[in-house]
Amino acid sequence: MNSLPLFKHIIRDKNFIFWQVAFPIILVSLFYMAFSGLIHPDSVEIDIAVAGDNSYLPIYRMISVLNVKTLDSEAAKQAIENQDISAYIDAENHILVGRNGTTSTIVSAIVDQIEQINALNIDYRTINFSRDFIKNNKSTDTDNAMYIPFYVAIAMNAIYAAYIMLEVVLYYTANLSAVGQRLEMAPFKKLKLFGFACLMAIVINVTINLVTLAYIKLVLRLAIFNNLPLSILMIVVLNIFGVTLGLLISTTRFDYVFKTVMVTISSLLMAFLSGMMVQPIRTLILRKAPIIAKINPVSSATTALFRLDSFGDTIGYYPTIGLIIMLAALLFAIAIVIMRRRNYVNL
Repeated sequence: MNSLPLFKHIIRDKNFIFWQVAFPIILVSLFYMAFSGLIHPDSVEIDIAVAGDNSYLPIYRMISVLNVKTLDSEAAKQAIENQDISAYIDAENHILVGRNGTTSTIVSAIVDQIEQINALNIDYRTINFSRDFIKNNKSTDTDNAMYIPFYVAIAMNAIYAAYIMLEVVLYYTANLSAVGQRLEMAPFKKLKLFGFACLMAIVINVTINLVTLAYIKLVLRLAIFNNLPLSILMIVVLNIFGVTLGLLISTTRFDYVFKTVMVTISSLLMAFLSGMMVQPIRTLILRKAPIIAKINPVSSATTALFRLDSFGDTIGYYPTIGLIIMLAALLFAIAIVIMRRRNYVNL
């Protein structure tokens, strides 16, 4: 079967170019601009002054977050007024802070911690203040919850294969196009026709998803989707679900515009419940109604990809693949039953 006319019909649509290709890249770019400060936090360095005769001065010099200089009280007060330092610690370990509430809180907490160490009669020379005692086994920081919207965006983009399927069905439907009328009279089964159409939609949308994935990895340089083979497999499976969703919606009696609205609402609802817009919603659903999160392909795929990147966990990955395939098979079966019962009075 010649697929070139169908391919040209799809890619020449201006709405397709924007919503399928440009919109996902714009969306992840907006997420990156919104969350870049949380994903890649700047290192903290606080300028303070300590009295030269403060007995804890060697300890303050050992703490990497503090940039310590020695000043007398009058010079330190002037430096605080000029905002050259954030705090001054006198000889008796009393603290004078500046206007910045965040740095003042950090310095106060450090002073309190040192006082507690002294009260416990612990020799400060036995403590490594610069050592991080919490070791992250992964070289990346993918356990950051701020990455969740990026996983959801890719999953939702994969579900967008439903839009392509609407175009395919419109192109092939007998009472909507001349091509559909000819195919209706052709001597081959509809199942073969729509199986080929599903494959076409999957190939086109997976290619678009890979472009978005490459943009995230190469342009935004985010340390996610590190296991590319399994990530791509999940994207393909989500596309399978997307085309079956589009196929089912296309069998309804509504007009094309309303069918498009149905796809939009369903994809946005799945993304919303997965935490793309409001992340606490995702947490609330996982706690109160986990079954909804489980049968939501976008949410379950997001969880599987997140755990795969953060912990290398494939225990929940393959069951998620199987569940999404089962949901896709159910939608496909319903759509085929509806189409087999459809006939036309006149062509």
